[in-house]
Amino acid sequence: MEDNKLIKLKKILAGLMASTLMLSAVGCGMIEKTEAGINKTVVAKVYKEKITLGEVDSRLSTVYEQVKAQYGENYKENSEAMEYIKKQRLSILDTMVNDIVIKNNGEKLGVVPSDEEVQTKAKEKLDEIKKSFKTDEEYKSALKTAGVTEESFLEELKPAVISNAVYEEVVKDVTVTDDEIKTYYNSNPNSYTESPNKVRPAHILVKTEEEAKDVIARLDKGEDFAKLATEKGTDATKDKGGDLDWIEYTSNQYDKTFLMAAISLKKGEYTKAPISTQFGFHVIKCLDKEEYPVKPLEDVKGAIKDVLLEQNKYNVWVEKVTAWQEEAKIKLYEDKLS
Repeated sequence: MEDNKLIKLKKILAGLMASTLMLSAVGCGMIEKTEAGINKTVVAKVYKEKITLGEVDSRLSTVYEQVKAQYGENYKENSEAMEYIKKQRLSILDTMVNDIVIKNNGEKLGVVPSDEEVQTKAKEKLDEIKKSFKTDEEYKSALKTAGVTEESFLEELKPAVISNAVYEEVVKDVTVTDDEIKTYYNSNPNSYTESPNKVRPAHILVKTEEEAKDVIARLDKGEDFAKLATEKGTDATKDKGGDLDWIEYTSNQYDKTFLMAAISLKKGEYTKAPISTQFGFHVIKCLDKEEYPVKPLEDVKGAIKDVLLEQNKYNVWVEKVTAWQEEAKIKLYEDKLS
């Protein structure tokens, strides 16, 4: 099992918004089908910049290590492995294209930090990451396992500094109105109760709608829910009479249709029609529930404003970057990624 710190490092590497500055594409005329020649293949054009396959692959060292470990040194002969690599290449390429678009427009806005500022802020971020490890040896080991050096990792962090500077400029005037706060408050009462509202449902999961209807018919005749769950249920909860224990109304661990059906029931009630989810068909009973008063708007206004401000900023940012992308007339050559 991978160490949690290593997993964290890999997530940081995989989730970076930006890439290193692009190198100019070189070479013209006939390109030989050597590794060096293939690496010079242009896979995207953004403004006047070109991105080569080699530049994309330079960001995939961890992916290649994983593929080799799973498929062996001859992974190129495995169609599944190559399809996975292509998907990863496309993901990285999208990020690199986006980085160029953001940097280009950041320069127009005059907010791209100097090289010295980028270096300083990236180093600060790197130091934060290093401090999350118990020892320097643990940190270096994680870098090695992830297939990166500290220098290359630092380069990966730099464009995120640029993106953040451009982001802050784009969203600096974003606000939240009182009407937005009130609407959100009224639409999400379960998020702001004195204590979390929760329900304790039991269910009987079966494969078909007809089976679920049969269960409901037997319940209507007075049969015991727990016994029916043990007899007819198809998941592990059948051994507990279908009991799913307490679930908060705001939980995202359960299918929304299922949870809403459970919440709608009064204590002791069961659903009179089958509830369909990706798992099959459910008959749900409310064993118990606890509901609490909603806090006054003034008590939660600040928290709601923070949530909405981030949402509004995100929406403005996405809209702006999307417009920039359209103006950039991006050309992707996905067939060159195979």
